[in-house]
Amino acid sequence: MTAVVVEGPLAQPKHPAGERWRFVFASVENVIYADSIAELVDVLLPGHAEADAASQLVSRVEMLEVIASQRQALILADEGIDGFNEDELNIMLATKGEPLDIDAWNPATPLLVLATNYAPYTDVSLPAGTVICLDPRTELTFIAALQALGTGELFVSA
Repeated sequence: MTAVVVEGPLAQPKHPAGERWRFVFASVENVIYADSIAELVDVLLPGHAEADAASQLVSRVEMLEVIASQRQALILADEGIDGFNEDELNIMLATKGEPLDIDAWNPATPLLVLATNYAPYTDVSLPAGTVICLDPRTELTFIAALQALGTGELFVSA
């Protein structure tokens, strides 16, 4: 099992075993080539592979909290604040580490939330409406969440 990070011009590195890379995660900063999703995540979150399952989940949640908060602020900056009332602005800019106490999100601008803050993980129901639910539960759903946030793109080789 191997993972390689390429920074700079795109040139696919040779696989040490002469095989094709199964997974490629391309971002603005670099391209990660790996044999497994777990190895990809370990490059993004160093030490992830050696941690126990609970610590792995915490690290994925913490990374998504930061990136989702940044992305939500960028979405708001792109949209402008004129179309929102104060409560809506506070909801959009609230920490992504806590569940929101709302039944629905009615603005057309998407609200980013973490799945782990809502049922079935907690007793709080996911708000209805234009909500993008990011799930750090598994390594694969974590990568899918990063894609949804525009952080990178996963490519899979058969």
